[in-house]
Amino acid sequence: MAVETGLAVLSGIVSKVAELFIDSIKQKMCYAFEYEKNMEQLKKKVDDLTVARERVERSVEVAKNRGEEIHKDVEKWLIRVNEFTETVAKPIIDDEDKAKKRCFKGLCPNLLFRYSFSKKAANAVKDGVNLHGETADRFAIVSYRPVPQRTKSFYIRDYQDFDSRMPIFQDIMVALKDAEVSQTSDIKEIQGQIADQLGLEFHEESLAGRASRLRDRLKKEKRVLVILDNIWVHHDLGAIGISFGDDEKGTFTQQGMQNVVNQRQCKVLATSRNLDVLRNDMNIQKNFMINTLSYEETERLFWEIVGDPVEKLDLSSIAVEIIQKCAGLPIAIATIANALKHKSLSHWKNALDLLRKYNLRNFGRRDANVHSVIELSYNFLESEEAKSLLLLCSLHNVGWNVSIEDLLYYSMGLGLLQDINTLEEGRNRLLTLIDNLKASCLLLDSNSKISVRMHEVIHAVAVSVASKDERMFNIQDVTELKEKLEEKLPKDTIAISLPYKDIFVLPERLEYPKLKLLLLHMKNCSSQISDAFFQGVKELNVLNLTSLRLLSLPSSLRWLTNLQTLCLDRCRFEDIAIIGELKKLKILTFRFSKIEKLPREIGQLTRLISLNLRSCSKLRVIAPNVLSSLTRLEELRLGNSFIGWEVEGRSNASLAELKQLSRLTTLGIHILDAQIIPHDLLFGKLEDYRIFIGDVWDWSGKFETLRTLKLKLNNSIYLRNGIKILLNRSEELYLDELKGIENVVYELNKEGFPQLKYLHVQNALETRYIINSIGWGLCNVFPKLESLNLLNLISLEKICYGKLAMVSFSQLRIMKIRKCDRLKHLLTFSMAKNLLQLREIEVTDCKKLEEIVFQESEELQFNQTERISTIEFTQLRTLRLKCLPLLTSFGFNLVTPDAGSQEIVAAPDAGSLEIVAEDEPVGGFMLPFSQNVLLPRLEMLELSSVNIECMWLDQLPIICSCCRTLTSLTLKERSGNLKYLFSYSVIQSLVELQKLEIHNCKSIEEIINTEELRGEETISMMVFPKLINLQLKGLPKLTRFGYSGNSVEIPSLTQLFIKDCPNLKTFFSTSTSEDTHPLFGEKVVLPTLKSLNVSSIGIQTIWHNQFEVICSCFQNLTKLTVDGCDTLKYVFSSSMVESLIQLEVLEISNCKFMERVIITEGAERTCITQFSKLQELHLIHLPELTSFCNIVGNLIELPSLAHLWIANCPKMHKFVSNSPCVDIPTSKDEQMNSEVNLPSSMQPLFDDKVGLPNLRNLGIEKMDNLIKIWHDQLIPNSFCKLSMFMVDTCNEVVSLFPSNMLGRLQELEKLAIVNCDSIEEIFELQAFNCGKSQAITANQLEGFLLVDLPNLKHVWNMDSQVLLSFQNLLSIGVTGCHSLKSIFPTSIARGLLQLKELSINDCSMVEEIVAKEEEQVEAVPRFVFPQLSSLKLTQLSTLKSFYPDSYISEWPLLSYLGLWECGKLLASELLCLQENSGESRNEITNIQQPMFFVDKVAFPNLEILTLEWNCIVKVMSSGNFSNYLCKIKSLGLISTNEETTVCPCCFLYTLPNLEELYVFNGFLDKIFICEGYGCKEQHVEAPSKLRHLSLNSLEDLSHMWEENTLPCKVFQNVTTLQVVELGNLKTLVPSFVSFQNLTSLEVLTCNTLLNLVAVSTAKSMVHLTSMKIVECEMIQNIISHDRNEVEDHIIFKKLNYLELHSLRSITAFYSGNSIIEFPSLLKVVVIQCPNMKIFSQGVLSTPKLNKLQITEADDEGSWEGSLNMTIQKLFEDMSL
Repeated sequence: MAVETGLAVLSGIVSKVAELFIDSIKQKMCYAFEYEKNMEQLKKKVDDLTVARERVERSVEVAKNRGEEIHKDVEKWLIRVNEFTETVAKPIIDDEDKAKKRCFKGLCPNLLFRYSFSKKAANAVKDGVNLHGETADRFAIVSYRPVPQRTKSFYIRDYQDFDSRMPIFQDIMVALKDAEVSQTSDIKEIQGQIADQLGLEFHEESLAGRASRLRDRLKKEKRVLVILDNIWVHHDLGAIGISFGDDEKGTFTQQGMQNVVNQRQCKVLATSRNLDVLRNDMNIQKNFMINTLSYEETERLFWEIVGDPVEKLDLSSIAVEIIQKCAGLPIAIATIANALKHKSLSHWKNALDLLRKYNLRNFGRRDANVHSVIELSYNFLESEEAKSLLLLCSLHNVGWNVSIEDLLYYSMGLGLLQDINTLEEGRNRLLTLIDNLKASCLLLDSNSKISVRMHEVIHAVAVSVASKDERMFNIQDVTELKEKLEEKLPKDTIAISLPYKDIFVLPERLEYPKLKLLLLHMKNCSSQISDAFFQGVKELNVLNLTSLRLLSLPSSLRWLTNLQTLCLDRCRFEDIAIIGELKKLKILTFRFSKIEKLPREIGQLTRLISLNLRSCSKLRVIAPNVLSSLTRLEELRLGNSFIGWEVEGRSNASLAELKQLSRLTTLGIHILDAQIIPHDLLFGKLEDYRIFIGDVWDWSGKFETLRTLKLKLNNSIYLRNGIKILLNRSEELYLDELKGIENVVYELNKEGFPQLKYLHVQNALETRYIINSIGWGLCNVFPKLESLNLLNLISLEKICYGKLAMVSFSQLRIMKIRKCDRLKHLLTFSMAKNLLQLREIEVTDCKKLEEIVFQESEELQFNQTERISTIEFTQLRTLRLKCLPLLTSFGFNLVTPDAGSQEIVAAPDAGSLEIVAEDEPVGGFMLPFSQNVLLPRLEMLELSSVNIECMWLDQLPIICSCCRTLTSLTLKERSGNLKYLFSYSVIQSLVELQKLEIHNCKSIEEIINTEELRGEETISMMVFPKLINLQLKGLPKLTRFGYSGNSVEIPSLTQLFIKDCPNLKTFFSTSTSEDTHPLFGEKVVLPTLKSLNVSSIGIQTIWHNQFEVICSCFQNLTKLTVDGCDTLKYVFSSSMVESLIQLEVLEISNCKFMERVIITEGAERTCITQFSKLQELHLIHLPELTSFCNIVGNLIELPSLAHLWIANCPKMHKFVSNSPCVDIPTSKDEQMNSEVNLPSSMQPLFDDKVGLPNLRNLGIEKMDNLIKIWHDQLIPNSFCKLSMFMVDTCNEVVSLFPSNMLGRLQELEKLAIVNCDSIEEIFELQAFNCGKSQAITANQLEGFLLVDLPNLKHVWNMDSQVLLSFQNLLSIGVTGCHSLKSIFPTSIARGLLQLKELSINDCSMVEEIVAKEEEQVEAVPRFVFPQLSSLKLTQLSTLKSFYPDSYISEWPLLSYLGLWECGKLLASELLCLQENSGESRNEITNIQQPMFFVDKVAFPNLEILTLEWNCIVKVMSSGNFSNYLCKIKSLGLISTNEETTVCPCCFLYTLPNLEELYVFNGFLDKIFICEGYGCKEQHVEAPSKLRHLSLNSLEDLSHMWEENTLPCKVFQNVTTLQVVELGNLKTLVPSFVSFQNLTSLEVLTCNTLLNLVAVSTAKSMVHLTSMKIVECEMIQNIISHDRNEVEDHIIFKKLNYLELHSLRSITAFYSGNSIIEFPSLLKVVVIQCPNMKIFSQGVLSTPKLNKLQITEADDEGSWEGSLNMTIQKLFEDMSL
């Protein structure tokens, strides 16, 4: 029983277990077989949940937009749905493909995978059902209301984008990445606009409540950008409700914080005209400065607004000036451009006039916006000092730079700067105010650090504010100035400015009792100021009188007892003593003034804090004790000024006086000799100084720092305490000579120049090291040095020798080394590793330089355990290596192959050097420019005359290290093995290269070596993606740029220049089988090419014959130049022309076989428009050219062509040919089509098939084949805009302008006819059928030139019935016209009211200048030439008179008169003063006709006169000459007669203002003494102004002065003497004559001259700076040597240039034994002096000379250690 019961129980258990087991198996089997069903249910449930979630999210979004909070369970449900769909369902669905895989070779499904995924899907469906069911229960009440449409992008009216602003835009976009945009303005409005974009509704009224609601709403957005535009004051963003940055409180983990950032980003973009509002008040994190537009962008914006008017060509010149006036300010551009839109030419001209008057408000309503915006910016300035400073700037000329120094002086004088005690404090405050005004966009940077500028629009507003509110007036219009100053300005005016105006009349007295500032910047230096002028302005604080020329200052100046600042710049005074009475004066300036003496009275100005005498180059005397009396002086500037310091100060100032100036902080001074500096003169208090010591320095160039010292050290004993202090504190240091100094740092400043930023060392012949620290240990030098410049240190062995501290040279940015011939290694390793900031290296002309970076033996010993293998210059951007014949390596040798190596990276962002170990051993062989120095950021590389022995350039590791950053590569003057520039693999890395120049490299065959691509399948090849400029020049072996089997593209190339590559046949070869290639094949793509220049290359065609296939590759070409391509027969086919739609300039020259430029293809067309944008066309020296193009149709038009030049094309008869192609001759029908039966030589150049409607400039030169230029019937609009026409050497042309052309000359401005043998008439008028009432005017003709026209009979035909008018003629020149008898008819001459220059020369038949007309009514005509300034009548052998009868003439502005070789004129008077205008010719004389009849002062403004001496003698006897000679400054005397009755020297005494004298041609041999003419006149010995004397071709002049005769004192102040072709001159001057004022001496072609000057004369030449002796065959010595003379000392103190040229007999400069010194000599040129064995027998000193040039262009020169040794070596070489 028990057993049965047990079995029953067991059976039940087993049955239950079996049932459960079977159910489990069944369920699992169901998972496997119901896989597809479960997956479909899961997908459906995901879709259902997605729809439900989206419905709930919409409801939630609506609630959020209302500012409502969302229930937590809703947020949790949304999170759970997201987690379900993303982390549960999505992985199952994504892996569905795995379940579909089959097993047993694809015969059975994989049940294991199906079971797994089916089970997961089933469970996921259950979870999804639960989630979905919750929505009906919990969220049924949530309704959906759509969110207002958000703006993703929107159009902003008047918006323009500009290239110059794209980088800033991109930076802003990075800062605002993923933000959505909305625009805003002011607090409540800001809140409302943000709320509208967010769909938020405010129920709160208070600002705080609205801010709280907005803040909470913004927190719910992931990405929001708020733009606050045009902010003027600080905005509290928190008060608005904008939260950003670190607003969230509490602590987050890094992951939690990242989640917050990912969920919510609120960013603010603010714009303001005041940088400080953003940077300081609002603490904006990133600030982007928006600069003004470039000119190109300004022009584009202007024309986009204006449109494309019909008159654009006429408006362009006006537009240029208007655009410039806008200066890149968009608001000004938009205002003016909109005002000019759709307006006529007259409106544009009026607009320009208004702009010139600086009153933009005249443009109407739009200008009110401009004015209000800028005035608002002014009003928001918080500082009254800043406002006053801005108004001070407005008192200067618009657009001009405003000197910061001037602003300081004015501000200090007016007391504008509060709580300022010293000038230095004032300067600091002023610079701060300027920075604030720049930050407010009210001032702009200028091109100099010493000035600022103001935009014109802002200037106009500031002027308006100043005059309206502050009574400060900038007077631009000076017409009726006297009345304005006396009556119109308010009497309470406080400031008046007249900036650089022509002021002729000022009031007698100014009456402005409150006037504080007066600026009179004169443009007309002759303005006079009355003595009472300042009596009514006693309160004046600041006075600036610029560019005045007065003998003395007005006496009323003493009334200005309150004057604080007085600026007398660019003035010329003789007496300034009255300034000493201005006791309160603090600032006094004479910058650039011509004063010679600073009088003792200046010492009375004991309150003076600034005395500025900068660039007073004439200042010779500062009275003793003046400077020492100015004990309050803080600033003394004497740069480029006074240099006459004395040691004891008896007649001039001494340096010892500076010791009394205890407050001096600013000093500019030049001391010629260091030994006169007092031992106890210290410069310790100086903060701003420019001190030059030595005679080699000039004051040109810019000063980069406040403390500059230039020191010539020819003796180290002069290194006293004062100079040592300066050396220690200087920021900019120039050193010259450094005699006795071998180690610069050790011997000049052992502290290592701690403040120095710029170091320049030159001509230091004994210096071996800049720093030698051997034995010092670790040396700290040059910690702040930014620039190092070493020039001509011929003994320099090392720049740095020894170990350096890390800070040494750590700031060095620029290094320039030139002519250091003993330097073998540029940088030691110790120095190189410190160059963390080095950006530029330039090394030139260092003959022995072998390596750039070198490892000293001491450094190797220091690094015995660890070998350094690599240095990286991570900041180096520019590297120039030129003329370094021995350079073999950029890096250093590795000599420890058994040790591990390290890499040192010189990077500025590294706290210390990064050392990277390398295990690979390095062999002993080192490639050129070894690979252990890397330049990973190099941008500009220039290699010139540097050895490169590798096969291609990228074998140089230096190239490989920088190829990805290189932007410019220049390779010049190379020979050797270099065959290729780059391999193809390397050019793929040159992604930044923009400029590539290869010049004169004899071995280069290809630029790109593409051998590695041969046989490979390539679809296309793009090379140099950013290359813009490519130049290939002087490459004799270059055959192609590269090879490619498929297309090649250089996508950015805009300029391509190829010259002197005779073997270049094709640019890029795409086939190896063809014998001939075009320069550009069909697979070459240059889509951006704009300029193409090919010269002297061996091409047969430029383009592929299937040009239309590749026309898009050259569609942007704007300029094409073809020169010296002898194998070219044509340039284009007509199909090409139609594709080159952008071509503007076409130049073709020197192509021997060029037959036509364009050959026509295809059928006939009625009209062909060629090159629609072509503006310039040049066809020059094309011997086979027959025409520009051939056409089959009827007309060719070049609609934009403005400039056409055709020269030396002897076979060109017609511009356009009728022949259909080059090889097909013209048919008979076509020959007769244009002009019947005319041979080709008779065809006009331009016929009725040529349309040139916009041609302005036309030149035809060397075209002897031409007989006729114009067709009888031209196209109506052709040539009507011609403004310049020149014909030169066209010997068959008979008439220039036929009658049909006269009506087309309305715009002709310049006309030149030269060397045309057959021309008989310029204007052909007979055939022109019109009556007297009709007239032809050339209103615009300004210049008229006729040269060498031997058959010209008439310029115009006087018998014609046509009236011609040339009322705008400015210049007339007629030369070599031997058939002309007169120049003008009377009617023409009387209309020349604008004529300024008239020159008639070498016209042998001219009898009168103005011819009398037959129908002339007026008995005595009057010829008035109100503008004529120059009249020259020469070589007119038959000239009798100006006009053949009585007349009256006026010449009020004539300043130059030249009359010579007018044979008939000698028999007549030069001029006649005719009081009775009715007097007839017969009543004057029947024999003599005066040249000029005048009824007033003949020539009131005559300054330059050239006459024959005989004419002067004749006229002087009449007594009329002195009336018009008082202003003569330059006189030319042409002597033709040996006999004379007038003493030349006496005549010169009658010319009180004579500065230049030229004596030419003849026998005037005693001009220098008052003897030989019976002259006994006693002359008043006034100081002579004569400075320049030139003697030319005086045949009998053997001595300028006879022995024992005193020279005329007229010549005592001569500074420049020129002697040319004096065939009998034996001695220049005798020994008793001195030339103490002579600065320049030039003697040419005086073949009888034996010696130039005696020793005594040479010693007197203390001011001589230049001497040039040329082609004097007999001269033996420059300084004659007397055997009896005592040895002496000859010093040419200032001589810096000496040239001896073609002196075949010279043996020495000086053959005596006296010491001869040239302390300033810099350049000596000796050419073709074969017998010159030595320079001087005695002791010779030339301390500055370091080369002798054998040609003027020989920059290298020769040098053997001294001038004597170099001359000897040259003589020895010639003897060999």
